[in-house]
Amino acid sequence: MGKELFTEFLKSLDGIYCINLPKRVGKKNLMVQQFQNLDIEDHVTFVDGVSDPENPERGCWQAHQKVMQIALENNQNNILIFEDDAILVYVPGKIAIYTLDLLVQKRMRNWEIIYLGCCPAIAIQDNQTVFQECSSIKWVHATQTHAYITNQTFMSRFVHCDYESYQCGIDTFYSRGYHNIGIFPSVFMQRIGQSDVSPYDQNLRILGETYNAFKNMYVTFTDMSLLRLVCCIIVIFTLVLFILTIFFD
Repeated sequence: MGKELFTEFLKSLDGIYCINLPKRVGKKNLMVQQFQNLDIEDHVTFVDGVSDPENPERGCWQAHQKVMQIALENNQNNILIFEDDAILVYVPGKIAIYTLDLLVQKRMRNWEIIYLGCCPAIAIQDNQTVFQECSSIKWVHATQTHAYITNQTFMSRFVHCDYESYQCGIDTFYSRGYHNIGIFPSVFMQRIGQSDVSPYDQNLRILGETYNAFKNMYVTFTDMSLLRLVCCIIVIFTLVLFILTIFFD
């Protein structure tokens, strides 16, 4: 039931886009499989990414702008943007899906981005819920842009933001906003593997995604003091263990 409701919600969006560099055929195939599993493959438009060997971060920025420009030209009010390394890890419950629908279709609250997967900045995360009735959807400062919904208001502004004026990754730019929402735990995580933007090696990417996963747990269970403490302990233990594995293997 949850999966069908989630699929219905995704199909209700004005557009779904997936950014993919033409040379990354394997990544595209994996995304197609996921879209088929969610029964949304006919609703997804693939958009060629922007290859910028000199500055991949800039290329990523421009690729997202490219998608938004297409959406604006099509007069789409709300769209979901995927990067080609997103992987479905969790199907949200009925209350969370209804809340997402209220936010998007009824245009409730003054939001700009809704992360369906993100890395929350737990140092400044105050865990304020958007609606009291739904504890899993919260206002956030977060990074990662592999799966998020945005609206026409934000798109109209961002397409005119020049990368050279900010000199930062697109997710860092987004994280500075005060009208962003995240769902916890993340519905989509980033698949660990070769990145066209990040220069980090495989071990560090695994470490980063492990840390992100537990930060998601931290935010998810933040109102439950015992679980919050357990999550903090697990994070510390996992990081120490992984670092020891990398450097003393």
